[in-house]
Amino acid sequence: MAPADLKHLQQTLLWPACGVLPSRAVHLHALVLHEETQYRFYDCLILASAVASGVEALYTEDLQHGREVGRVRIVNPFFS
Repeated sequence: MAPADLKHLQQTLLWPACGVLPSRAVHLHALVLHEETQYRFYDCLILASAVASGVEALYTEDLQHGREVGRVRIVNPFFS
């Protein structure tokens, strides 16, 4: 890929999708969540990022349906 094409891809697709970057605060919050919930660390990174971005719901089948962390409600889209 040409450098100009890569730059265009980053600016139009990648960076707008990165509302929360993996900061020190997000990593520290993920560690706290890992200790509190016993969820896998990478699931806690996703959850900490959701909290940091201010979303209301995190849709996943890997975490406990209905649980709230901060203001984020975990929703299993396959739960009936």
